[in-house]
Amino acid sequence: MIPTLRYGLTYSATFLVIVALALWLTWPAQYGAIPPEGMVTPAIQNATSEEGALGGVLFFFMAVLVVTIIILVAIKLKIAWVYTGFMAFACFTILTLAISTITTRITRISNNEIVAVAGLIAILCVVAAFIKKNIRVGNIMGLIIVAWVSAAMGLSFTPWVAWGLILLFALYDAIAVYVTKHMVTMAGGILSTGVPVGVMIFGTKPGAKISLDINQPRQERKWLLLGWGDLAIPAMFVVSANSFLVARIGGISIISIGSIFGAIGGYFLLGWVAEKWPLKAHAGLPPLVLGISVGAFLSLLVAIAPKLIAAILIGATGMILLCRGITL
Repeated sequence: MIPTLRYGLTYSATFLVIVALALWLTWPAQYGAIPPEGMVTPAIQNATSEEGALGGVLFFFMAVLVVTIIILVAIKLKIAWVYTGFMAFACFTILTLAISTITTRITRISNNEIVAVAGLIAILCVVAAFIKKNIRVGNIMGLIIVAWVSAAMGLSFTPWVAWGLILLFALYDAIAVYVTKHMVTMAGGILSTGVPVGVMIFGTKPGAKISLDINQPRQERKWLLLGWGDLAIPAMFVVSANSFLVARIGGISIISIGSIFGAIGGYFLLGWVAEKWPLKAHAGLPPLVLGISVGAFLSLLVAIAPKLIAAILIGATGMILLCRGITL
């Protein structure tokens, strides 16, 4: 299979799994009595109001910058336990919340035992991914974590604010990869320890020996890394559009549907870029945000088309009648 097509299909399939889980986690509880613990809540409170939107965006963006700086300093000082411990604790915490939420949503039962079991499963996953270096467990763990974070962040922002946020992150991603290159340094430093930071897509047979050196040419390392942020940011916008906009098809927001197709186009574009220039790292968010923006705009036109056509017809009819009145 052509690499671009293979990467695009794999990216898109991974994204669709995350979006499906994130939308399910935020779906209105109209079909049954789901305990509050079975519903994902906004990660940032009051960010949907006009007063809290800017503060919510700045808080989220600054939190990402602070974590990035801490990890870069730890890599520079070669104290791997700092970012390894931080990542392990973050994954354990979010995975525990995600598993307990999913379990409660399915069983309609909420108690401390479920949280305890979720915590135990999270510990086993973290051990397998961080200590045993099991990449498949890391991928599955990443999918669940990204879906839960996307759901929580998507509920925190209205679509317009979310769109501004993904534009900001796309700009930051481009600068961090192509200008300062600190994102490449951070990814390389973390990967060298085997800590999961994204979904790894393999271009070789399962079980084959691979190297996690990000500086190797892509043809030699036989894998491609899709960062968790490249999945979470697009999924966050889809959740936001589905949670706050009412124009729907089959219960899903028209803007969300358009954004999903736009993101898929962005993933194929990213796969083409990665194949065209295989010797360098690439920022994933710019093509993804471009695809999402185009998809959202086109779907917005579809959503307002009936009202727009009606307004044009009414206006045209009024002009005709007015002209006839003037003529008479």
